[in-house]
Amino acid sequence: MTGKSLPTCLDQIERFFRKRKIQIDQIAFYNRPEFIAAERSDPSFLEFYAAYVRLRNRDAAYDAHVRSLVPRAVSALAAEIKRDGQKGVCIDASMILMKVLELHGVWSYGSNGALTIHSPKLTSPTHFWPMDVEQVAGHVWLVAPPFEIIDVSLICQAYFRGEENFLPDYLVAETGRRITPEATDYCSSEVLARARRHYGPLPKDIHFRLDPDLKRRVEFFPPYEIVSRNAKLHYCAGGISASDAPDLQAITSRRWNGLLASELYERTINPALAGADAASAP
Repeated sequence: MTGKSLPTCLDQIERFFRKRKIQIDQIAFYNRPEFIAAERSDPSFLEFYAAYVRLRNRDAAYDAHVRSLVPRAVSALAAEIKRDGQKGVCIDASMILMKVLELHGVWSYGSNGALTIHSPKLTSPTHFWPMDVEQVAGHVWLVAPPFEIIDVSLICQAYFRGEENFLPDYLVAETGRRITPEATDYCSSEVLARARRHYGPLPKDIHFRLDPDLKRRVEFFPPYEIVSRNAKLHYCAGGISASDAPDLQAITSRRWNGLLASELYERTINPALAGADAASAP
């Protein structure tokens, strides 16, 4: 572990990186060799990049740029994802979007964790758990301050109860209602059943006992409830992710409507950004 808690102010996080001789002047510095070397020995290191994205200074011009560009980029990419029809693509879609945003000076990070969908149209909540009997991602979305939740592939998950009929195609939200996540947000029924056999009556913080690092992440990366149409969506962070690819050209793991990520950007996404504010990130 890099530490028990994440820095709570910009000066702390800057000193943290300077001490390790990691330059933070350029966007996506998680791709720098010295950062990659540090992350290789400590997988939690990427959390500090996310902390910097949250804590770094932003001015009104930058926020205006983000508010203009992000919804356009998300709308264009989400439309292609929906038209393509592949399901369960939250990781690939989020990483493409992250690289697109970086090209246009927008700092972001991937948040992988739990998504819980509550709706009167469902007899029980729909869960995407990060803790299951097999290793799973749960769900992945982006955070790009001032936006707290950017879910470009919400409609394209593997739903089985018609959830796509009352959910928006994508979600872009600056804030929501802060919530306290429960074990059922993070842990599948099978995981809780196994824990019950071990612990007996389950403590309310069983999800933190099963993953001791989770408490630290939840304290720093806030969970939110977002109300959209006929649903309440709980987004609860469980970890941080970023693309291993240095740029869009290097993302070749999946095609969308026959196009690689870089081709999709040139033909569809970039033209949709033509009217966005051209301000660059500081």
